[in-house]
Amino acid sequence: MSVGEICNRDTVVIGKEESIVAAAKLLRQFHVGSVVVVDRDNGIKPVGILTDRDLVVEILAAELDPNTVSVGDIMSYELTTAREDEGL
Repeated sequence: MSVGEICNRDTVVIGKEESIVAAAKLLRQFHVGSVVVVDRDNGIKPVGILTDRDLVVEILAAELDPNTVSVGDIMSYELTTAREDEGL
């Protein structure tokens, strides 16, 4: 079985310069728990991931003003990727 047979192709993306509020609105709008963070300077290249847990732990629990923090400030940078023809 290949990655392409089970992967989800409907991915929600956000730019790393976008606000945390914008990210939270996307999570709510699309009923997802994470968004792929992209760098739009050179096309659309995945550079990280932001989860609903990141918002809770890094923003809410730390009592930070979400209007002063960007997606790039709290996203996880380590991504593991796979080509769709790779085996599981």
